Amino acid sequence: KPPEIIIIEPQEKNFSSKQITIRGKTNEEAQITINNRTVMLDAENNFSFITKLNPGENKFIIQATDNAGNTAEEELTLTLSL
Repeated sequence: KPPEIIIIEPQEKNFSSKQITIRGKTNEEAQITINNRTVMLDAENNFSFITKLNPGENKFIIQATDNAGNTAEEELTLTLSL
């Protein structure tokens, strides 16, 4: 079965500053991508991704693929209001 993706941060969806960090974890070792960019897992399967938001809605597709090729996907929509 596919890995589980747990989003730890951000909990809120609206921001007034451009730079944010997306933090999460998986329940098993997996390859993580956020918007097709590879993100490394630490020894406890945690990941962290620092990015800048554009004004308005910003969509992030978080994918986790385990060693057997099973893939899970979460979508995160964050809004920047300046």
